[in-house]
Amino acid sequence: EQRIDENENPIAANIHVVKLNVLKNPFILPSTKRKLKRQYEGTNLEEQGLYGGYAASEGRVYSAFNRNDHVLPAAEADVLAEDEFRFYGYDAGWSDPRVILELGRTPYGQILVLDEFYRSESHVEDGIKWLKGQVGPRQVQRPKGVIYSEHEPEDITKFRKAGFQAVPANKSLNAGIPAVRRRLGTDSEGNVGLLVADRCEKTISELQSYKEDEIGTSAAEDHAADTLRYAVMGYDEGPSGGGNDSGGSSSVEKT
Repeated sequence: EQRIDENENPIAANIHVVKLNVLKNPFILPSTKRKLKRQYEGTNLEEQGLYGGYAASEGRVYSAFNRNDHVLPAAEADVLAEDEFRFYGYDAGWSDPRVILELGRTPYGQILVLDEFYRSESHVEDGIKWLKGQVGPRQVQRPKGVIYSEHEPEDITKFRKAGFQAVPANKSLNAGIPAVRRRLGTDSEGNVGLLVADRCEKTISELQSYKEDEIGTSAAEDHAADTLRYAVMGYDEGPSGGGNDSGGSSSVEKT
């Protein structure tokens, strides 16, 4: 785009740069345009995702994450998920979003992010209603499973009273970020270890835009990313920290 090489010397070529506005593309359905606008507008990838701009991928926390490999239609994710096996991540918030992620796994041991509760100025009770299928666009009673939770004792107590096994999450950034990165890799057969249903728009957006220089700062939009990290760490360690109780690890998990 800038017509210079990595040493900032001019490129000796006549390059004509064309930028295409996705929102004005007549071959893209209006529903798809609305989804793309929700996903990219206001993020670091807005210029690239909507208006044909260029953006370097260097510096992303989860640079391996991409839509082609890790995102699948929600209906397909629901079919792939093993019946009744669920676990959850939870991040408390008020001005910042309160987030709950519903996760399952495929028969191949891949983790599936199936749905998200992502809402500012909400109470933990609202999240519990979402878990019970009483609010939200997908009103289904979610299977009981372990909730790897932000260290909020009152919230943990409320989850437990609602019938969920809530435990304090391992919140280590040093261990958690590499754990998620490992899941984004592939096994010997090319299967990735982490898949996200396309209904989880906030989770997808954060995984695409989360930057390394924002880790641990107020500038980071990392609420769903943190919640995913809690869940992945919890699943890998198990509720008591001794490994997951799935009956063994798949090749994806070992990778």
